[in-house]
Amino acid sequence: MAEKTSAPSIDGVPLDLSPGTIIDVGDACDQDFTTDMRRGRYDMGEWIRCPDCGQEHQIVSVTRFDIVHNIRVVS
Repeated sequence: MAEKTSAPSIDGVPLDLSPGTIIDVGDACDQDFTTDMRRGRYDMGEWIRCPDCGQEHQIVSVTRFDIVHNIRVVS
């Protein structure tokens, strides 16, 4: 069985990660702001300032992910 490590890596090179969250505020904004991808961790029920209307909206759903900073995609 392969040894499990706590730090994600590719070919033995540790990944430089930071947290990210896709947030959904439902249909709360009259300027059509409903989803956004942001750096950091957010939770359902938190209130965030809207970049479009300036009001605060409550987050109704979140999808968390990690942003990898030290890779390069070559096609």
